[in-house]
Amino acid sequence: MLFSEVVAGIELDEQTHGSCEITGVEYDSRRVREGSLFVAMRGGTTDGNKFIRQAMDKGAGGVLTDSRESFTNALSRWPHLCIGLMEHGRRALATASANFFGHPEQKLKLTAVTGTNGKTTTTFLVEAMLQAASRKSVLVGTIEVHLAGEVRESPHTTPEARDLLKQGRLLGGTLDTWLIWKLTQGAAFVTDVSTASRTLLFNIHTLEWDQVLLDLFGIPREILADVRPSAGEFGIVLQPDLLCMGVPIVASLVDQPAAMIGQGCLQPGQTPRPSRRTWWPWTNPLFSTGSVPYSRAE
Repeated sequence: MLFSEVVAGIELDEQTHGSCEITGVEYDSRRVREGSLFVAMRGGTTDGNKFIRQAMDKGAGGVLTDSRESFTNALSRWPHLCIGLMEHGRRALATASANFFGHPEQKLKLTAVTGTNGKTTTTFLVEAMLQAASRKSVLVGTIEVHLAGEVRESPHTTPEARDLLKQGRLLGGTLDTWLIWKLTQGAAFVTDVSTASRTLLFNIHTLEWDQVLLDLFGIPREILADVRPSAGEFGIVLQPDLLCMGVPIVASLVDQPAAMIGQGCLQPGQTPRPSRRTWWPWTNPLFSTGSVPYSRAE
């Protein structure tokens, strides 16, 4: 597959030619083989850009880097290779892997299991039920991976996107993100400001994910959904089995702000009438402050 085909859909600030033949996608320089595309990105504990030289020495056919300095150095040292400068490392890794592996996530029905206790047991039970129904399945867990009758060790508690994309997909969002993702068949990876604010990772003054908080909790910005105004363009329904196929999604709101707007609470000091529908499951009422956000001290 050509470099230009592997990086299709990735926002690159700069790139060289795209005619290199790519034989794989790797983020770990130790796994690079002849012709691999090495995705070098900054992480929480190390910087993958430090290992570009090792990847090149092992025969990498191309490099994606999130460092302009590394891009410039690689361009001067290996001008004949395909090199790209990306903004979001993990998002680029996910897209490149999906392109290379033929978008397997579009052909699979996925079941996710989360919680505090019993996750592994539940996944094994689901796998057993599918096998009893003569359905082929892949299990991706924190202990091991079951694939085509083989049991493989999970090298990381949370596998990287490149690893998961061989069997599924990895991104992070809110409930509305998942719903819109499914309705648009993966065309829109978004959330709105009201829902994003509920994560406590959103800066209501800048209307962006708060980088200080993301750094504090070690959350990469590039895996999070794009935040849009509550009334705006969220994509088009592309599910062919729904009556609303082709209908644009033009609004998204979390429960309490939706109740406030539904009851016309748009002026400062207004709050929804207390009822089970507007307050449940929260015990704290919301008041409109108009267009001006206030801190607790104010």
